[in-house]
Amino acid sequence: MNDIITMLLPSAAAGGAAAYGVMKTLGKGWMDHVFQKENDEFRHRLKLLENQTIKEYEKKEKSDLVIKKYSRVVLQSAIDLQDRLWHLSEKQAVSRSPILLFSEDNKPSSSVWPMTQRHYLSSTLFLFSQYFFWIARIKKDLQYLEFSNNLETNRFNYLIKRIERSLAESSLQKLTGKSNVRLSDQPIFQLMQIEIGEFLFEENNEPKTFLKFSSMIKSDDGIPDSIIALKNLLIGSVSKQGFYLTRVKITANALVDLIKFLNETNKLYQADCIEKIKISNFNNDEYNRIWPAAPIQPESLPKAVPRSLENKKNST
Repeated sequence: MNDIITMLLPSAAAGGAAAYGVMKTLGKGWMDHVFQKENDEFRHRLKLLENQTIKEYEKKEKSDLVIKKYSRVVLQSAIDLQDRLWHLSEKQAVSRSPILLFSEDNKPSSSVWPMTQRHYLSSTLFLFSQYFFWIARIKKDLQYLEFSNNLETNRFNYLIKRIERSLAESSLQKLTGKSNVRLSDQPIFQLMQIEIGEFLFEENNEPKTFLKFSSMIKSDDGIPDSIIALKNLLIGSVSKQGFYLTRVKITANALVDLIKFLNETNKLYQADCIEKIKISNFNNDEYNRIWPAAPIQPESLPKAVPRSLENKKNST
């Protein structure tokens, strides 16, 4: 019996060793398979994450380019328009002989400043049209300009609306303190502003050149009534009567706030020469309360009184 056991032991040991070898090989193969599978899944997830990151980067880069393109053309048109309105208010409106009141439209103002009424008027109308054009272009192409965060987007939209209302809001006359007197005025309403901007559109969606624009408005025939209304506002602003000049100054100051905002968001140099115009006989504090330079954020608004407390307060 012992001999049989002795004979079987080597065979069992050999079989155990073989089985161990097989199990070891199978185990290693299984572990390699699991590791390879996890490695492939990790690489797949890594590739998806990489693609998503690239797409998000490309989307942000494209968005940044759109913001940069449109915000800078709006900025430049606002700078040009504000500069002209400053000159109109601070130089022409106080002049003894404003260029816009000349009877001859091609007569130079003087040898020192050989400006003509035709050029001054047509170029001012063009600067307004150029600004309105880019605002209309944004609404047409993008609906709205989306900045890197909602705060900046909301502020841009607010400042655009503030400029629009400075030209359109007829109730601003109430802030002169002469509520019983209706001053002569020429508001430029919202749809009139859109019409003036659209007048500048060419077939390729680009603005008309100044040369083409000025040749088209040499007479009032064939041009929109909105441009004629804007012309009346400009001429009225140097006539030293009515609400015309005050409206022009309010608009110029609203443009200053837009310019400062766009300079900040574009990280551009802020010109010291851009300053607000002093407005006399006008309640500036009340205007700034109604239309502050920056929109009021929700967290700064007073919280609503709960209805239960309001009822309790009324009952006492």
